[in-house]
Amino acid sequence: MQEPDPAVTPIDPALPVKVGQVLAERFEVRGAIGSGGHGHVLLAEHLPLRYPVAVKLLDPSMAMSEAHRERFRREAILGAAVKSANVARVLEAGETPDGHPFLVMELVDGPSLRDVLERGPLPIEAAVDLGIQLASALVAFDAQQLVHRDVKPSNVVLQWEPDGRVVAKLVDLGVTRVSSAEARAERVSDADMVVGTPLYMAPEQVEGAAHDIRSDLYSLSVLLYEALTGRPPHAGVTPAAVLGKALHGERPDLRALRGEVPETLAKVVDKGLSVEVSDRWQSPLELAEALERVCAEHRMARAASAWEELPARQSWENTEATDTPLGLLDGDVDPFETHGTVVRRRVTRWVVLAGLLVVCALSVASLFVE
Repeated sequence: MQEPDPAVTPIDPALPVKVGQVLAERFEVRGAIGSGGHGHVLLAEHLPLRYPVAVKLLDPSMAMSEAHRERFRREAILGAAVKSANVARVLEAGETPDGHPFLVMELVDGPSLRDVLERGPLPIEAAVDLGIQLASALVAFDAQQLVHRDVKPSNVVLQWEPDGRVVAKLVDLGVTRVSSAEARAERVSDADMVVGTPLYMAPEQVEGAAHDIRSDLYSLSVLLYEALTGRPPHAGVTPAAVLGKALHGERPDLRALRGEVPETLAKVVDKGLSVEVSDRWQSPLELAEALERVCAEHRMARAASAWEELPARQSWENTEATDTPLGLLDGDVDPFETHGTVVRRRVTRWVVLAGLLVVCALSVASLFVE
């Protein structure tokens, strides 16, 4: 292989894939990277070109579920359609000889943003650079009329490049949906469900209302607030408390938590956190340009220089970060970070909150529920 392997462990004998097995006629399985309650990530090698890749494999207990298989198919199709340096690429999709679906994706070898934020907030310049990169990822989603629906720190992986740059990759497209009204009409059930992670969901997602790329921009603004302060804007003991604050726009002033954040940057984040969709940034490009103006106004460093205050790439190698290169596994997550949580729509906001509290408590480790 051209690159060092991440930490590889033996493959569970119960899995339908073995070391040395070749998938799609060119990806040779080398070992396991990690596993969770709903799936597995394997390391493989592209034989003709000799480079490492990651293979996402559904847990055998779920491989026969049509809902889970549909999510896998959707992630493959959408992952191939979205073209961005800041989105993990899907390279191949298929099934093992006994019918278990798998995805082959680029190996993003680095910690998740969740892992990094557990050590504290980012340097301000790094947070701004991160925001610009993720807004660029959402530009690619918007170009395809797609909504990611689950933008959050555990779905962002940071890859250190040899020149010191840190490339942010948005992962896990399994709950992505087309944002057009025509596509929503194709599946009536979508209108009756709320999908996302409570800490990062836009108010319209909480209410089960129609949503578009501006909902992702809200989630990205929550992520930026947390990257700058070390805590999400709408903290609470229960999911219901969190969602209640989000619905009413209740949060501590960003600069009260970190005074050195420029006022212009705080205003950019605050605009993205507006409860009313029409008051937010209206496109990812608009948000990216606003962050670029903040950079220029305050002469902030970009690229490698923006991340110099963070530990070097090697300091993350002993964490669990490389165990979750594709955002597939549950791991140690925030109790409100349910993966693709789905709940039934309710008539009023407070009934929505009560329903979410019950469902979130029951499905805190859920990844593939549809």
